[in-house]
Amino acid sequence: LSNENGYQSNFIHYGFEELISEVQKGATQLIQNSQINSFWLNINNGFSKNSTHLHFDNSSKYTFYFTCVYYHQVCCEQSPIVFKSLIPSIFTYKHEYIPKNQDMIYFWGFIPHSVKPCLQTNHERISLAFNISKI
Repeated sequence: LSNENGYQSNFIHYGFEELISEVQKGATQLIQNSQINSFWLNINNGFSKNSTHLHFDNSSKYTFYFTCVYYHQVCCEQSPIVFKSLIPSIFTYKHEYIPKNQDMIYFWGFIPHSVKPCLQTNHERISLAFNISKI
């Protein structure tokens, strides 16, 4: 788990039907014959962060993953998701995206990414992350 000092649920297999439908619609527009494999809830306070990590499937080298993050509640503009290059010693790339409430972003799950803490008291960021694969 990449969450440091916040809450990260286990994979959720029920509920959120309307949101799941919207995520699946977006996924199908990106790649036909896709399916949501898992999703989970993240709750971070102002001092929580998500360390650099990837989303992939250990069970099958043929599974083609991408990820969707839905931002239910964003605490402020000080807590971006940060995308980094795959091979930092050869090519250095970093992009920071500052989400807003109800943003939904899709990206390749193999891209290293992290979430910075905002370092503000009484702040809380709530997001749901989805792993999606090609069937």
